[in-house]
Amino acid sequence: MSNTFVAVEEEEPPRGARRRTQSAPPDVAVPVTVMLRNLPNRAKASRVLEHVKELGFVNFKLHLPIDSRSGVNKGYAFVQLPTVELASSFCALVDQTQLAPLPGSCSGSSKKLTAMYACDQRCRFSWKEVRVVRKGGQTTVQVHTSTGPAAASRQ
Repeated sequence: MSNTFVAVEEEEPPRGARRRTQSAPPDVAVPVTVMLRNLPNRAKASRVLEHVKELGFVNFKLHLPIDSRSGVNKGYAFVQLPTVELASSFCALVDQTQLAPLPGSCSGSSKKLTAMYACDQRCRFSWKEVRVVRKGGQTTVQVHTSTGPAAASRQ
């Protein structure tokens, strides 16, 4: 028993197995929730939806909590986006933007929006892994995951 290793020649996988590996999706997309903060309290969901669509996002879900006592929003909203890359782009693009004033209104809110990943991402992120960097007129959002940082920026 001087040589205990056995040489095995690689065989071609069965035809059915090859088809299954080629048809498997490359990555499963997990939706990511972003918290949109500093909303004007009198802003309605339709106004927030319009603003997000103007930024170029069409595939998202919006949840705007309403205060039951006052009937206005609570100053924040949750936006669910299909991928981490879109969420990073969203955070960078929405940063320091303002909602358009209501039609026929002479005054608008001066609040500037900010976005950050919502805390409960269940196995995706922790707050320590997300960083927003502002230098000059550019905002960069960095997400550090096990595979490395994914970043999006805005001029």
